[in-house]
Amino acid sequence: MSKLISLEQALYTSVKGRQSSGYQLASISPGITPELARELSRWGPAHDCLEEAPAPHSFNFHPLDPRHWCLSETQATGAEYSGRRGARIVTQMFVLHESSFAAFDFQPVRALQAIRAAVPFDLGAAKREQLPSRHMRVPTLLRFAPSAEQSRCLIPLLELVRRGQPIGLISQSPPRTILKRLFDCLDPVDRRDLSFTTGLRFSLRRPFRLYFLPAHPQTRRAFLAQSGVAAFDLDFLDDDRDTRTSRADRVELAH
Repeated sequence: MSKLISLEQALYTSVKGRQSSGYQLASISPGITPELARELSRWGPAHDCLEEAPAPHSFNFHPLDPRHWCLSETQATGAEYSGRRGARIVTQMFVLHESSFAAFDFQPVRALQAIRAAVPFDLGAAKREQLPSRHMRVPTLLRFAPSAEQSRCLIPLLELVRRGQPIGLISQSPPRTILKRLFDCLDPVDRRDLSFTTGLRFSLRRPFRLYFLPAHPQTRRAFLAQSGVAAFDLDFLDDDRDTRTSRADRVELAH
């Protein structure tokens, strides 16, 4: 059995429009209301927002209002239309209503994986003022639960998450692997508001709860210089179970 869900979409990037130019919602689907559009614009990543990486890229998740959430992918691609130095930033956004998000048990990483498999990244969408609303089928009764070992290893991080402060995660493991484990350890009601970004820089305009800090020491120090943030070392979480268990004592908190 499966459930048919719907999702709206938008593209946020730098364009030269008829009424304004610069970073903005270049195109949206019919279900994006003016209120949702304003909130999407507030969270939209602009020029030079990605952390340094060989191929700048980020997956992001955040609530828009009590009944809508945004899952997005940000990439650096091509040149700015204005000729400004640096790559143009493009963010493809997907908006899920509560009923659609519930079909994924409010697990944003797994939801984004399923959406990405059905909807490819579309750079050409910036040339269209309107995008289509999307529909996709999701297996019913999806439930995600962690193993006892994963729950035990993540207890210190879960305690920090419950404090509600921004957290910089330090790890060599893939962000999506870590996020899957973390969200599986949370109750569905707690998954709904734990926003994250895997590659965007810290910004007060985009108040994510979880960040993945790059290896560069100066960038990590800059993050920790912000008021009320914490860092958490997750290098004990890797794909090898024995190694992960033996490294459990390496968890480090920095306030």
